[in-house]
Amino acid sequence: MHSVVSDAADAGFPRLRVAVSACLLGEAVRYDGRHKRDAFIATTLARFMKLVPLCPETAIGLGVPRPPIRLEGDLPRPEAVGVEDPSLNVTGALEAYGYETAERLGARLSACILKKDSPSCGPRGVKLYSGRGGAARPEAMGTVARILSQRLPLLPMEQEDRLHDPIWREVFLTRAYTWRRWQDLMATGLSAEGLAAFHAAHRCLLAARSQASLWRIDQDLSRLSDDTVAATAQVYIAAVMDTLARPASHAGRLRVLEQLAHGLKGRIDSPAQARLREALMACRQGQVPLTVPVQRLREHLRAHPDALGPARHCLYPYPDALGLHHGG
Repeated sequence: MHSVVSDAADAGFPRLRVAVSACLLGEAVRYDGRHKRDAFIATTLARFMKLVPLCPETAIGLGVPRPPIRLEGDLPRPEAVGVEDPSLNVTGALEAYGYETAERLGARLSACILKKDSPSCGPRGVKLYSGRGGAARPEAMGTVARILSQRLPLLPMEQEDRLHDPIWREVFLTRAYTWRRWQDLMATGLSAEGLAAFHAAHRCLLAARSQASLWRIDQDLSRLSDDTVAATAQVYIAAVMDTLARPASHAGRLRVLEQLAHGLKGRIDSPAQARLREALMACRQGQVPLTVPVQRLREHLRAHPDALGPARHCLYPYPDALGLHHGG
């Protein structure tokens, strides 16, 4: 499903600060002297995000071009060594760069987009060699990505190829904008009231992914008080980011939209209610995409913001101009 570009809706989103592997932005910093510019990241995402380029290998003093490196050894801490010269070991230098980057940028970042398969940047499935001449297994994280994930475990992190899959792109963007809203909440000062309001605004996103997770989160928050808010918040946001790491199902999205429609009873006239029910039924039967009831609900949101206010992040999870489907 694709949404129609909506500049008015897009204008309400904050400008995210996102760390990106420099080669994906067109910088010729790869070991072979080339780049891997990704047009979606370098153009489309750049409209909405402040992209901060990172290149760990040049940052630690390796030149361009340079001898390639690879990961060898065992999990969880492989060695980053030269492909041709095994005496070249930059593990410690890359780890130090990872720690420094996490310390310098972590609090200001809303997400990371890193180069797949890179022994320094790859977030998942990087080849790990058992030794010289040994077989490779695609199961490691790049050295810097590993450190960033340890130091910033809740920071949304993705590799560029998955952003071309609509499902995983939506997961990434939903998590990134949610994390940014959490950062804003922390910046204004955490309170029991603020945490409860944050949850109310994000329940629909969670419900579309896992009713069981939402139930557990609701239970944790039922005991919330000013005395427990700090400890509860840490557990809460970890559960939220974990739940949002799952793609929302069609059935889950539709269930949420039906709940939102139910909340409009008594606020819209009978013909409008009938059109909304028809759109939801047609969607359930596979006759129209989710965008049809979503757009109907958006129209009512504009007319009755008090009724659908808590559902705003469900209907507008990220800018329409990113060209993705919405609805939870």
